[in-house]
Amino acid sequence: MFWIAALIVLAVIGLSLKAAGLSGPQKTLTAIAPSTPMEVLLWMVLSMSAGFCEEFVFRGYFLRQFASVGGGVWLGVACSSLLFGASHGYEGAAGMIAITAYGAMFCTLVLVTKSLRPGMIAHAWHDIFSGLMLALVRFFHLV
Repeated sequence: MFWIAALIVLAVIGLSLKAAGLSGPQKTLTAIAPSTPMEVLLWMVLSMSAGFCEEFVFRGYFLRQFASVGGGVWLGVACSSLLFGASHGYEGAAGMIAITAYGAMFCTLVLVTKSLRPGMIAHAWHDIFSGLMLALVRFFHLV
């Protein structure tokens, strides 16, 4: 059920960003896309590392720290998600908005499952898939 809700939320955000004229191919992202088999392998390793480390930091540490300030768990979700989105500034405004939403969904996943592991796996999988899709875009000169 979580994954269906996440897909719907991301689709609405994507369509809203497109309607606002904020979405579209990012030259920065295609520039960092892997282009050789070794780069694809390194991208996958980096994605697994990011999945583990970012979930540990943003959902494991920041979520709890911001929640303990006194505003409760939803303050933790908001602050952790906004910080997560801001840390991806190289992806532009649309990317930061979408990544903030991802952060909120990963926070919700942590709260529902009481574990960082599902978010770590989903985060790594998403980053791997995104890198492979960017590599295909780059290879076929779609941007």
